[in-house]
Amino acid sequence: MKTKLRFLVIFMAFVVSLNYAQNKSNGTILTTITPTLLPPGNIEAFRFQPGIITQLDFGTTFNFEASSQWTAFGRLTTPNQTLYGFRTQRAGRGLIFGFSGAVESNIPTLGSPVIEWIGNGTIDAGDLLFKAAPSATSTISNQIFKLRSDGSALLSDSASLFLNGSPGTRYFPYDSDNASLAPALEIYSKSRIGLVVYSKGSAGSDNFAANFISEGAFDNCIALTASAAGGVDNRGVSVKSTGSFGVGRTFGVSTNSTGGVFNYGVYSKVGGGSQSNYGLFANVEDNNCTSNCINYGLYATATGSNAIAGYFNGKVFATSFTLISDKSLKKDIKPEISILEKLRNLNPVTYKYTKEKNDTNLQLSTLLQHGFVAQDVEKVFPELVEEVSQPIFDENNMEVGSKILKTVNYIGIISVLTQAIKDIATEIDFLKDKIINAESLKNLSTTALDENNNKTNGYFLAQNIPNPFNTSTIINYELPENVVNASILIFNLNGETIKEYKIRSKGIITIDAGTLNKGMYLYSLVTSGKEIATKKMIVY
Repeated sequence: MKTKLRFLVIFMAFVVSLNYAQNKSNGTILTTITPTLLPPGNIEAFRFQPGIITQLDFGTTFNFEASSQWTAFGRLTTPNQTLYGFRTQRAGRGLIFGFSGAVESNIPTLGSPVIEWIGNGTIDAGDLLFKAAPSATSTISNQIFKLRSDGSALLSDSASLFLNGSPGTRYFPYDSDNASLAPALEIYSKSRIGLVVYSKGSAGSDNFAANFISEGAFDNCIALTASAAGGVDNRGVSVKSTGSFGVGRTFGVSTNSTGGVFNYGVYSKVGGGSQSNYGLFANVEDNNCTSNCINYGLYATATGSNAIAGYFNGKVFATSFTLISDKSLKKDIKPEISILEKLRNLNPVTYKYTKEKNDTNLQLSTLLQHGFVAQDVEKVFPELVEEVSQPIFDENNMEVGSKILKTVNYIGIISVLTQAIKDIATEIDFLKDKIINAESLKNLSTTALDENNNKTNGYFLAQNIPNPFNTSTIINYELPENVVNASILIFNLNGETIKEYKIRSKGIITIDAGTLNKGMYLYSLVTSGKEIATKKMIVY
């Protein structure tokens, strides 16, 4: 009975082996070795010789055709390298997981751990997906990470990244048909922060939470682009940077863009807000700022032959506006002269901006304007006119060229107008004095001279004729017989002596306008250091 039972067990095992096992191993399977490196309690069931374990599901051989499906595990040797690990082949695509890169040798050599997925030339390699499921029986799995064979990647908490559920349309705002604009890494999160980067280092070191560098031969290289929409408080990029108080510098965002035809340190495109849209919003608050500290909401500097620190295409509003005019920054300071004649050549006009054939993308006002034409101002005050390069953008906000436009320094015109007002005021004062003097001849002091060419105490100083003058003028004078040391001195309005004419007895002096600058002057009859009489004259 025992013999029959033993035979039945052996026969059933043989039948099972025919249905469920196939041994094509090269060599003997060892089952008596006790492992010494495994933790206690682990038992090694069996051990294969060094080599490769395979399973051929479809096809007649282990090849890479689309009709082959097989799996291999162990050490796979090729003419160029050795793979120690796992490889599976299916439908023309392969997946490798293991240690690869070392040339075949009996002695272990340096290689690299690798995960690689492969196409067969006619079939692309596809994507490598990382998924997670809530349970072993679940029919739903969430895609967590996707690595594409083109070198890009997608990190997501949802397998659906289609805009409005439309297949083939990416959520992200770039042209999916243009591979050069596709991002290397996409992060999509429905209800969480898309990316948090934290960097902490020792004191005195440079810490970069994130450093984005874009460098290439394409026309458009974008190091970082961010888009946020659909919520109450949407932030494309939120940056917080803190450092030790009073030590070093802290950068919320630091950009460095060089080498392209058009370089943008920060590019902002905003629109669609129901109330307000801010291309750039800056709010600086620092309660630790003392009298020696200044808070800058926006600081911009530009260097070069055609440098503009700030360029605004549209209206600019400010609650306060000043320009640096410190004396320490200036040299060759000279008073404005000959202003009235120049101002007569300026032509103030009213005008409206044209909208026809406006290829500059300028946001111009439609209201009536008052001002000057730059080309007219340039003829009179060329130093108040500059040229600026206005960038031109296409319908996609891509810079396609530029146009040179002339600008007017209206701030500089203020000082010109101020000096003109002073000159006019001086002439008005002179005319007033002349009227008053004509009406008050009887009240003159005994040392003064009357306007009727009468002598006073033997002195006589006439008003220059003509006055004002722009070519030459003459002055009549007469002295008492006993006066031998006398002069007619010409002063500017600052009291500085411009010219001195020695005189004797009586006569006429002629003054050439070419020897004086335009403006008002005083001339006095002086004898023995004593001023006898003073009058005014104007050169125009």
